[in-house]
Amino acid sequence: MTAHDGFTLADLVSYNDKHNEANGEDGNDGTDDNRSWNHGEEGPTDDPEVLALRACQQRNVLATLLLSQGVPMLLGGDEMGRSQGGNNNAYCQDNEISWFEWGNGDADGGPDEDLLDFSRQLIAFRKAHPVLRRRRWFEGRSIRGTKLDDIGWFRPDGEEMDDDDWDVGHARSLAVFLNGRGIDTPGPQGEPIVDDDLMVIFNAAPDTVPFELPAALGDSWTVVVDTAGEGWLADPPAAQETLDVEGRSLVILLRSAATTTRCRADRVPGHGTRARAPRPTGVGQPRWNLDQQPRADAAGSHAGRTAGRVAGRRGVTRLRCAHHLPGAADP
Repeated sequence: MTAHDGFTLADLVSYNDKHNEANGEDGNDGTDDNRSWNHGEEGPTDDPEVLALRACQQRNVLATLLLSQGVPMLLGGDEMGRSQGGNNNAYCQDNEISWFEWGNGDADGGPDEDLLDFSRQLIAFRKAHPVLRRRRWFEGRSIRGTKLDDIGWFRPDGEEMDDDDWDVGHARSLAVFLNGRGIDTPGPQGEPIVDDDLMVIFNAAPDTVPFELPAALGDSWTVVVDTAGEGWLADPPAAQETLDVEGRSLVILLRSAATTTRCRADRVPGHGTRARAPRPTGVGQPRWNLDQQPRADAAGSHAGRTAGRVAGRRGVTRLRCAHHLPGAADP
């Protein structure tokens, strides 16, 4: 989304034009094709509506990047709102323009702590979900045992998009479904990888758009992220059949692939069974453990991921219980 050449993310939502006067080239350096929007005021402002929309747009961009397949390239500082004052060619500035201001919080000119917290949880969410880190292309094919494809694109009315829908230039709202059972590469011991189902709804239109959840995908969805509000939801609510998605925002829905009451055993060819416990159904309950260390409860047992190898009569049972740590190795 951004790189070392051009605007930082914070400047991308704060400036319509470059401000390279300090570079000493009469504004002739740096690109004029910034594809940016200041949301009503150029540069710093105290307008709460402008600031709220800028913050939402930064969350939108970060979420779009880190929910995408492939290796994400995140410009250093974008995760905490670093600005270069509208300078999009700061290679020659070894000063406050290009430096990182660590500070003691955004009130003192330091990092935007809210954005930084959102970014941390977003990275942890990506690590926790292998469906976001596929090693092969999507094929648009049905998954054995289900009637669902590995990926699906849907209109706000809940119907699957066709070729004509993709050719509509003014269409700014759509949803993408990622099938957690559609991961066609095995784990390190040849075991199948099964993840939660995810659905991401994008609404780039300025107004609220009602989205009907596709009937073909079933129910039991929870809303884990809404960039128009607080971002990550501490108590993810169940999604209704029709979801009102605010303008210029992004919503992430999750449907857990595991039970919440006990471990379940999956058959692994040649290795007996593999017992696997549920991941948390929402980011906020419990909050992702960002330090990647198991947490101990009052009894001293780990609330983080534990793994044990148990010799079985017909192979090896790998036990993974309690909560999945996003920083740990993928299952």
